[in-house]
Amino acid sequence: MHINWPIVLAFTKALLGFAGAASWPGAAAIIAFQFREPITGAIERARRLSAFGVEADLPANPQLAGVGDDHVPPAVEISASQLSVSPQPPFDVVLSPKDDWVRSFIEKEPLTVEQKYAWAVRARSETKLSGISGLA
Repeated sequence: MHINWPIVLAFTKALLGFAGAASWPGAAAIIAFQFREPITGAIERARRLSAFGVEADLPANPQLAGVGDDHVPPAVEISASQLSVSPQPPFDVVLSPKDDWVRSFIEKEPLTVEQKYAWAVRARSETKLSGISGLA
């Protein structure tokens, strides 16, 4: 039986290279796991952060931030006009100047608002695709 030593050595080199590359993250994970309580404590104590001239104070417990405050934000008043949908949606936002045929079609045909938007989006997509492919 003949052993092909170059293949065995190449496999061994690849295996040792992988083990060497994986050993540092593995060691870091083991160290982090062993020292998880001191690391967690240090993170909890680090309430004041400062970087690039900006300072931030973090709450001691982010889940309880704002709990127990006596300050209640004021209610926001919304009028009925703010809730209503405009009778004519602004299709000009979707359509480009090249899509005049769709604009005239939408105005002539008895379509629902959803159908009008569907036609506008389709036309805009076709215009964009034809511009990308160089057909326009």
